[in-house]
Amino acid sequence: MNAPAEPRLLRGALLVLVGIVFSAAAGLVLLGEQQAAGDAGSRADRLRQLQQDGDALLIGMVNQETGVRGYLNTGSTIFLEPYGEGRSQVAAAELRLRRAGVREMAQLDGTLAAADFWQDWAAGRKGAVDARSAPVIDPASSLDGKRRFDAFRASQTRLEAGLGRDVAAALADAANRSRAARVAALIGGIGGAGSLMLLGVLLIGWWTLRPVLRLAQAAAAIAAGKQVTIPPSTRRDEVGALSRALVQWQNVAIERERFFTLALDANVITNPSGGIVDASPATEQITGFTKSELLSRSLADLIHPDDLEAVVASIDDLAHGARVTRFEVRAVCKDGSHRCLSWSAVASPVTGAIYAVGREVTEERATRDALEERAQLLNLAHDAILVRDIAGKDGITYWTAGAEATYGWSADEALGRVSHQLLETQFPRPLPEVEEEVLRTGRWQGELTQSVRDGGRVVIDSRWALRTDAAGRPDSFLEVNRDITERKRLERALEKSTAELVRASQAKSEFLSRMSHELRTPLNAILGFSQLLETDVEDRHRDFLRRIQDAGRHLLDLINDVLDISRVESGTMQVSIEPVSIAGVVDVTSELIKPLAAARGIVVSTQLSGASDQHVLADLQGLKQVLLNVMSNAVKYNREGGHISVSAEPHDGAVCVTIADTGPGIPPRERERLFQAFDRLGAETTDVEGTGLGLMLSRQLLVAMGGSISVESSDRGTSFSIELPAADEQEEHLVGRAFTADDVAPSDRRVVMYVEDNLSYLQLVERLFQQQRHGFTVLPTMQGTLALELAREHCPDLILLDLHLPDISGHEVVRRLRADERTAWIPVVVISADASPDQIKRMLDAGVRAYLAKPLDVDRLLAVLDEVLGVSPATVPER
Repeated sequence: MNAPAEPRLLRGALLVLVGIVFSAAAGLVLLGEQQAAGDAGSRADRLRQLQQDGDALLIGMVNQETGVRGYLNTGSTIFLEPYGEGRSQVAAAELRLRRAGVREMAQLDGTLAAADFWQDWAAGRKGAVDARSAPVIDPASSLDGKRRFDAFRASQTRLEAGLGRDVAAALADAANRSRAARVAALIGGIGGAGSLMLLGVLLIGWWTLRPVLRLAQAAAAIAAGKQVTIPPSTRRDEVGALSRALVQWQNVAIERERFFTLALDANVITNPSGGIVDASPATEQITGFTKSELLSRSLADLIHPDDLEAVVASIDDLAHGARVTRFEVRAVCKDGSHRCLSWSAVASPVTGAIYAVGREVTEERATRDALEERAQLLNLAHDAILVRDIAGKDGITYWTAGAEATYGWSADEALGRVSHQLLETQFPRPLPEVEEEVLRTGRWQGELTQSVRDGGRVVIDSRWALRTDAAGRPDSFLEVNRDITERKRLERALEKSTAELVRASQAKSEFLSRMSHELRTPLNAILGFSQLLETDVEDRHRDFLRRIQDAGRHLLDLINDVLDISRVESGTMQVSIEPVSIAGVVDVTSELIKPLAAARGIVVSTQLSGASDQHVLADLQGLKQVLLNVMSNAVKYNREGGHISVSAEPHDGAVCVTIADTGPGIPPRERERLFQAFDRLGAETTDVEGTGLGLMLSRQLLVAMGGSISVESSDRGTSFSIELPAADEQEEHLVGRAFTADDVAPSDRRVVMYVEDNLSYLQLVERLFQQQRHGFTVLPTMQGTLALELAREHCPDLILLDLHLPDISGHEVVRRLRADERTAWIPVVVISADASPDQIKRMLDAGVRAYLAKPLDVDRLLAVLDEVLGVSPATVPER
């Protein structure tokens, strides 16, 4: 019985021995692999610590970058807190990295050097702001800082990638060692005690795989972009290492996402074909597209078609190995507008994905383009334009091509020189006084005498303006100089010629007047005595006397014509003096002006109690024109909702009519220019229409009527006083009829406006209507601009128009009438001495109904009036 058992015992002992051997071998292998796994885990821990320190370095740099950019743009010290925290974080991270990472990663030095390189720039820009105590926006320096920070981010990315590969290798090694240990343990268990080892394996599997599965689920959630909570692990095996690695990776991912989300620049990630796979919120804000809309587009869809070629070339550089590429293009926004972005892009060498950062430079580019355009325009100007600093230490800082042409010095020769020394400038008053006026008022204008390069002297019309810096402090003087040497020479020659012509004209007029008087004396005797002889001579001699008288009268007419020519050449204005009712003419003109005043809420009142029954010696049409001119100015230059008062008082044998307004007033230094032709005292830069002739014509008319005009003004308003000789009681009886406001446009009468600066023609047409065409009121005016205003308010049935007016041409009057829907329908008939075929055709083409030549053919005028005014009333718009 025992014999068969021995072999079984031996075999059992052998199996036990084999099992023990297997177990011992498996134990040795297990111990070795566990030691190797521990070493690999420790290396992974050291590498993860380097990753944490690298992430801390990145976070500190981001905090610094965000803080210093905010401080540079706004100057607010609130941004210095994250900036200071970031510098502390970077310093601590650098210290840890240098202690622990030198033997692990040689490329760590590049990352630290790039960080120090950017921090030097940030400290310098912060120091510039501290020195000026104000934001310092410098596109060139900002671009330099961006390049430095991009270099750091690229180096940090390479460091992170290297550490990631080493961590992955260490973890893989730990995992392999762990698997080998498990195999050894399994073999030992099989050799020692199968069932017990099997149970041990199951327990180990349960203890090991459950946390691994949990970590696998957490890793999948992190990969999906979710944030999960991973309990801290103190285990020193692979599971503990894996748990700590996942926690670290999640923290890094959170910080990277925060950096991606909070960045002020547009961050875009594309696949190798250009399709957008991720975009930052700043990209949404800049382009107007939502993130979902961006993810359905490619980067090319956001680029202006004209700039695509530059983008394609830059991406092609990345494909051919370029580390980074930069391009500035216009981005197409959702609303169709364009914004200019400066892009920096890199490509992943592993996946081919493209990482692009775009900083908006729309305003910078617009400013740059505007400066370039202005510089080109200034160089095209014929005037000499130069800029010099106020302190004088930098001299001339800008010198255009016009300055080179004017003075002969090139820009290279002039820049840095003191202008008044280079040009040997002679000022009308001391230079410090001129500069003080520019600093006080911002501008100066005057005439200078300067030297040119060839030694000649030129007269310069110089205009200076004060330039200021970004903080509003005076910075430099801008000079615009025009060479007027030739103009001054021509002006002197013209003055001399004009004086000679005036003397010659006066001599001729005196000669004609003297000769006409000398000729009249013998003619008086010839005509007088021939009339006396007519009763004493025989019938056969009467025919001879009639011939003598006819010849004498003809000669007298010729002498009268000579006198008329003399008056015309001397500029004497013909007026018809008659007694005119002050109350009547004031009522008429005020009724004409009231519609213009009402449009601006201005009230017109009259106070004539002191002269309600007074008459003055004046030309009726001329006086109406004077009052219309002054009242219309009172409306134009008054304030909204203001007041105009018209009063009249007798004064020392005369009557004074005062027109006062509530406008801003006229400075004393400008009042002497009121009655100069075409001088509007600066009103030509406003939207107030006018020509600057009304007051000049008014004074000429008043002087011709023996009257005068004066002005008083303050900040409460301006008043014009018109004085005319009073008519005595005997002269007042010569007034043919009362002249009241009903003469303007009674409801049962139609209105004809006559625009003519010749008083005799105004009187002729008015009397023609009084005698030949009843039921019409003639509304006279001597200026085209005033006629346009009255036409818009009173809508006359017909406008008679002279072409040569003192302010604007008759052709311009017709053009403006036709351009305004309120007056486009009014028929116009031209009455002019300019009756050339070209002129007539031009006016008829412009839309006038008829063209009558001076001197007037009364029958022809009446026929045209009947034809034009014979329109059915139904076709005339209501007024």
